[in-house]
Amino acid sequence: MDDQSAINELRDRLGRAENRLSKGDDQFTAVLGALENVTAHLRRQDEMYTDLGNKIDAQGKSMAGIVEMWDGAKNATLFFCRLARGWEWTVKQIFSKKFVALTLGYIAIHYAVYHTLPDWTKWAVGAYKLYQGG
Repeated sequence: MDDQSAINELRDRLGRAENRLSKGDDQFTAVLGALENVTAHLRRQDEMYTDLGNKIDAQGKSMAGIVEMWDGAKNATLFFCRLARGWEWTVKQIFSKKFVALTLGYIAIHYAVYHTLPDWTKWAVGAYKLYQGG
């Protein structure tokens, strides 16, 4: 093989190597582009998940407020139910038994001393009839 043939063969090899390198560069550029697309997609996903997390946190705070409101309403309801039970007990135990007995005793003593009923007995009888329902 002469020098000219050797040079031509080296030039061919160099040309093929350059072609392979340019194809490799093209492939590397394509891989880099795909990698950039994946990176951009992952960033969008991170932003979406961050936004979704913020919405879930806000929803949790709203639910906490609603739960606190319902707890307050439950406590208020319990208070008023206990107040009503206390009032009912007071009316049944105090006014309907002891108070009525003392009032009847006072009326009897007043009648024994003055031979008349007290003036307030008229409206007291009306209030008692109203309390009894008729």
